[in-house]
Amino acid sequence: MGAPRGNKNAEKHGAYGAPAVRETSREPPGADRSGDRSGTLDQIIRDLHRRLSQLSAYIDRRMADVDHGTDVLPVDVYAHLVSLQGQLSSRLGRLMRDRKQIAGDAADELTQAINAALDDISAEWGIDL
Repeated sequence: MGAPRGNKNAEKHGAYGAPAVRETSREPPGADRSGDRSGTLDQIIRDLHRRLSQLSAYIDRRMADVDHGTDVLPVDVYAHLVSLQGQLSSRLGRLMRDRKQIAGDAADELTQAINAALDDISAEWGIDL
């Protein structure tokens, strides 16, 4: 099925145009860039941030078109895009909080292990460390 033959809507609305947003080095604060980490929480956060940036740029371009009186976006479509933008923002925030919590738990465990080792050495040598 699909659109009738000769329909140019996809071209008109940018589906076949150049990428909406150039890849930039902007990443969410604290993103881990070390090595190939595909499928990790950091990679998911980077991908979601990139997609959110693209969606935001698309919405901005479309609103600029509305301001100039060209290619008016239907209100229900605009509402859907803004809703999606809110959902992505919320999800990105939750993932970043989860990553921070995971890193904090790992740091706490390491600190506890170091403190236990220092306590053992302190007791064995008879000095306060």
